[in-house]
Amino acid sequence: MNQTQKGRPSYLYHLNQSRIFRFIRSTGKISRNQLARETGLSIPTISRSLQNLENLGLVVSSGNRESGEKGGRPSQLFHFPANQNYAIGIDLEKETSSCILADMTGKIREFITMKTPAGATVENVNRMVIQCIEGLQSKIPSQGHLRGVGLSVPGLVNRQEGILTYSHTFGWKNIPLVSLIRKKIHIPVFLDNEANLISLGELYFGLGKSYKNFICVDIRYGIGCGIVYEKRLLDIPGELGQICLDDLTGVKEGTPRLTLEDRSSDHAILQKVETMLKQGTTSSLLSSYTGPVTLDKFREALLINDQTVLTIFNQALSDLGIALAFLVNIFHPEAFIFHGPITENNPLFYSRLWEIIHTCSLSPFSATLDLKPSCFQNMGGSVGAVALVLHELLDLNPAFFTKS
Repeated sequence: MNQTQKGRPSYLYHLNQSRIFRFIRSTGKISRNQLARETGLSIPTISRSLQNLENLGLVVSSGNRESGEKGGRPSQLFHFPANQNYAIGIDLEKETSSCILADMTGKIREFITMKTPAGATVENVNRMVIQCIEGLQSKIPSQGHLRGVGLSVPGLVNRQEGILTYSHTFGWKNIPLVSLIRKKIHIPVFLDNEANLISLGELYFGLGKSYKNFICVDIRYGIGCGIVYEKRLLDIPGELGQICLDDLTGVKEGTPRLTLEDRSSDHAILQKVETMLKQGTTSSLLSSYTGPVTLDKFREALLINDQTVLTIFNQALSDLGIALAFLVNIFHPEAFIFHGPITENNPLFYSRLWEIIHTCSLSPFSATLDLKPSCFQNMGGSVGAVALVLHELLDLNPAFFTKS
């Protein structure tokens, strides 16, 4: 938004209306007079905004009344009917993608797991996404209102243009995902980086409600992080996994670099186990195991202190912990919230990682640091995609109110 637009009365009205809507959503039922006291806005401004929000179906007036503070006329209460407003959240991943239908309280009504098409071409993935949206649309209750679709993707995103700029996971560049979906689905569609959206989901619906400053770390095929500061998501998707671990002395230009996700992602950890087993390294549990090593088997080996698995795990956590200590020293988060299979039901992950972070960061910043698993487990990306729709709705994005 340029400076001329920021000074326009229409823009200021939009900001005030969004502020009122956000306050109603966070507070619950509230009267005009309470809104005036809390926001400092005038009654005429609030009344005009409430009327417009009611016309848009975003605010309803309650049948309940409250007594005036001095025995005057009762004040009508207003609230956002979050349980009647819905969004579809889609989390695209390399092997398995997920899709949910949820209301704006974050309650999941339907959940679908989908096998990402082999080869993951844009056309096949787009077809899968559209079929998923169409299937979930039929599940919305008769009184429900589908507000939009959120799409969580790994990689760099141009959120304003709806373009996936680059995804190492899929090998895609400059893909206009939003416009491709909108050709078939005529409802608002929003796109953002998966780690950012996991953070947004925790902020609106999960553990993040308890913190002002926290960082979500998503460990799957790659490693990403989303940063929330002063209760607001910073629009800087952190490609944490692309931190270079190589000693670059004498390395030729064009040579592949060793990155954090090459050492610490769940994909990399399992690849390392497979390689060591093929090289003849013994493992008390995995040597006799037939078939590809799974994360469940890996965790089982950790629980019995399998030395081969512990060696790989400790190296992965050491590199990850040093990177997270770096973030602690810069952003001073109150918590790290982790998402991904390797972080679930894995107490050793948290105890060992805390030791590394505490050792490598300034102790005043890490002394009270919380490390917690996401409360959404494998649905963090899709829940975050629903949170993106809510976030844009609270900002009163014109996409919701402009006919296709």
